[in-house]
Amino acid sequence: MGFWTDITKVVSDNWALHSNQSVQNLIDDGDDMKALMLANKKVKKWPKNADPWEDKGNALFELERFRESIEAYKKAQKFAEDNLSTLFSLMWAYHESEQFEEAINCAEELIKKLPDLEKEAEEELSFAIDDCLTVKGDCLSHLGKDSQAIKIFQELLEDDPENPSLVDTCADLLIDLKKYKEAAKLVDKLIEMDPESVENFNYKSIIALRTGKFKESIKFAEKALKLIGEDVQYTSSWECIAASQFGLGNHKDAKKSIEKSLQLDKEAGQLWILSAFINKALGKEDDFQKELEIGISLGEKDELEEVLDDISNSLVPAKERKETEKLIQDLVWSKWNWKSL
Repeated sequence: MGFWTDITKVVSDNWALHSNQSVQNLIDDGDDMKALMLANKKVKKWPKNADPWEDKGNALFELERFRESIEAYKKAQKFAEDNLSTLFSLMWAYHESEQFEEAINCAEELIKKLPDLEKEAEEELSFAIDDCLTVKGDCLSHLGKDSQAIKIFQELLEDDPENPSLVDTCADLLIDLKKYKEAAKLVDKLIEMDPESVENFNYKSIIALRTGKFKESIKFAEKALKLIGEDVQYTSSWECIAASQFGLGNHKDAKKSIEKSLQLDKEAGQLWILSAFINKALGKEDDFQKELEIGISLGEKDELEEVLDDISNSLVPAKERKETEKLIQDLVWSKWNWKSL
């Protein structure tokens, strides 16, 4: 930001900050820095007026300076407490800055206040309420409250059953909640809507993997790999294949597959953890210890929980599961807890 601080000191007045130009027009034209400069001029001229502060918040939001935008919106609220537009913008700024509890508070306040608006705004009102519910549901999911989040999204889906974004969100949450039958129905619907999506076939592969249908999981992941997609999606496809081959006891094939996944993303901790346990199954103890350390250093807790849950509950043979659970506790979570201190 130092560059912009310096350049705004010497910028010519001819740089299109005309008095008849609104901040929103500049934002709409993609001139977010110009919009901020104009908003700052207006704030300086009318410091006790809500509109310039809201304009400044909007410009900062577009520049992805979310925490600064929050402070600007709060200033706007100080001079116009009942302005729901500012509260709506504040909700999104909290969401984008990952202050999820605050975003939920804003969403709930809006949901209470919006129905009191005039009847003539009913159509716009429904969209606004849906946006608030969407933000609330997403925040709950980020906070690990998937059971609460899914209720919100399922209600939204009932009102708009052909919305692919809502179908996708519900499918993803249901998979996380291990409600695989319900998730599978929604994924089938997604495939009907978009039969060329790598992500949709990856969903099918994950569901099959989690329900112990390893050959079926490989089949869906191989379908995904035949479609045009992004590397991050192919990474997931190869991970599903590797995990399924591991579950089938085909450890050499699993090693080849996880290596293909790691070629696409060497920073994913869960891939290193899976690779480590494949090495253990192959009797490569040194590689197991080495890759376990890498996985622990790179992995987020929820990602590690997911892959370790798969390994201990379905991928290793039933007779080895208790031993594997103890191994995970001793070698992974004890080190993870130490790392987190």
